Amino acid sequence: MRADLASSLFLISAGEARKPVYSTDRTRLAGVSGAVYFRVEVPEPVPIILIVASTVSVAIGNIGLLVYLKRRNNASEPTCLSRNLD
Repeated sequence: MRADLASSLFLISAGEARKPVYSTDRTRLAGVSGAVYFRVEVPEPVPIILIVASTVSVAIGNIGLLVYLKRRNNASEPTCLSRNLD
């Protein structure tokens, strides 16, 4: 795809459009083959707040799970006071 064509695609607004199609053959003869009709539909953007809230809630859940497992691991280990000193 040509660079000027690729950059002009971003300049088309949403809705119906009509663009002429130009062509040039190997002998440098140029011509117009007519117009192409098409519709440009822009998808709805994903709300950034939803992504941030989801990421934060997963992070908090993971941190809570790590703290719980760490405390549970430490509680099962014997301490100096609970050992039998024979």
